[in-house]
Amino acid sequence: MAFKNNPLLRARPLMIVGALMLLLMLAWLPTGDMDAEQRSHKPLLWIVDNTASDSDALVLNVRDDLQQRLSQRHEWRLAKQPEPHVWQLTLQVFVDSSQQPDQLRLEGELQAPHQGELKRFAIEGKTDVAGLLPEQYVKIATQLLTSATETAE
Repeated sequence: MAFKNNPLLRARPLMIVGALMLLLMLAWLPTGDMDAEQRSHKPLLWIVDNTASDSDALVLNVRDDLQQRLSQRHEWRLAKQPEPHVWQLTLQVFVDSSQQPDQLRLEGELQAPHQGELKRFAIEGKTDVAGLLPEQYVKIATQLLTSATETAE
């Protein structure tokens, strides 16, 4: 009969269930062991620039435009340092006069994490249309990276 008269005793099963639910909720929350980079599903990208530093102004401008476009993309996050689990994009911009005069060439190599598959690509164009080449380069790099990560999942 003491059970019916005492309201705390009647609420005891509800308090136990509430405490268990609180414990489960706390166990479900992240513990903070993982960095923000590890919790995200976007691939990490490390960019290596092999463009000669003594190149002419046009090549350096195209290279800077290319780096800016790559850093602003939302399909990936830029890595702070090279690591085994990071994609690596190696870029090189130079004037290629061997085939035609005033030919600008942008070369790229996309290396999968853990020394995986290597994909090479190149964009060529006259120096007159140098402003359009970085956009095409970034489109190809984005397509290669997104298709590779989709097939890996």
